[in-house]
Amino acid sequence: MICLGLVSIVIGRMASTKLKKLVRRIGNKHNLSESFAFHDKDRDGCLSVREFRSFVRDMNVNLTDEELHNAFLAIDTDNDRFMTYSDISNWYADAKYEIKTDGLII
Repeated sequence: MICLGLVSIVIGRMASTKLKKLVRRIGNKHNLSESFAFHDKDRDGCLSVREFRSFVRDMNVNLTDEELHNAFLAIDTDNDRFMTYSDISNWYADAKYEIKTDGLII
């Protein structure tokens, strides 16, 4: 049971590192907005899981299917299975703050 817990911690940290990489690759809010619009192929104002996968891949971040699914669920705060710009913008702002403060609350 302890081994399973340790494996979960390691996998969680690897996913966290990849998501921090995604935030860095996005760069700034303008890039986020442009990338979101580009990947919203059906122009419905939301990213589906498929569109989000393309968004992540274009940022050269390799997430496993499970990591991608979990990231999507974490960003889609209202759990409607569509990621709005507001959803991803709020996630991005929070993630930027965490990276900037290196996990310290100031």
